[in-house]
Amino acid sequence: MKDETPRNLPSVRRCAFAWCATPHGETVHPADEDHRSEGFALTIRARDVRTHGDGDTVDVEIGVLRRQDDDSTWIVIETGERSSVAIHLDDAGAIGRRILRETHRARGVAVPPTESSIA
Repeated sequence: MKDETPRNLPSVRRCAFAWCATPHGETVHPADEDHRSEGFALTIRARDVRTHGDGDTVDVEIGVLRRQDDDSTWIVIETGERSSVAIHLDDAGAIGRRILRETHRARGVAVPPTESSIA
């Protein structure tokens, strides 16, 4: 009788971070074991600050990242082939609030009430 018992299967581990979508133990390379969220894709218009014109349509992904050797969690905005940025989790909220405030200001509409933590 042939043995049907699976052998050498990866030991998939449940991650301690609820937001992590990495299939720990199933990845190909040790560097792929970083903690990553599923991410959220957006298509935006962007340009380098040194250029002029209407910009380009760019696909970005926003997510959460914590590398194996990190002591902190980061919010990442990745563009693939272009530059990407990682913002410390503790600073991401302040940046988001400031972007919203500047958006209101640029549109000439009432700026929402500020919190003392908004610079």
